[in-house]
Amino acid sequence: MQPSDLEPSSHSTPRSAEWFPRQPRRRLRCKAMFQMLGVFAEFERSIIWERVRAGLARAKGEGKRLGRPPIPAKLENAIREALNKPGRPGVRKIAERSGIDPGTVQRISRPRAFADGAASAVV
Repeated sequence: MQPSDLEPSSHSTPRSAEWFPRQPRRRLRCKAMFQMLGVFAEFERSIIWERVRAGLARAKGEGKRLGRPPIPAKLENAIREALNKPGRPGVRKIAERSGIDPGTVQRISRPRAFADGAASAVV
């Protein structure tokens, strides 16, 4: 950058751009290059997304269960009973006694919506 680049030019320019250096063509080429790289990155991302979706569909087709394994029904019922007791301990204590994460106890304590629109409340 030369000192003359910072001086106002003699031709008419917007006042806000008057004191900024002129953009050389190299910057325009760089901008075009980065835009092309962005296009390739977006294309690659869509290919990865399609492959992941195809893999999940194949796994479901093979009968594999996706996601976290459910906790045993007996343990879930014990947690529900502990949550319904009057003067019950906190969620963290119940989780510690049951040997599971407090988030799981929170999920069990929330009301669930059924297919018919009704909700079941635990607390």
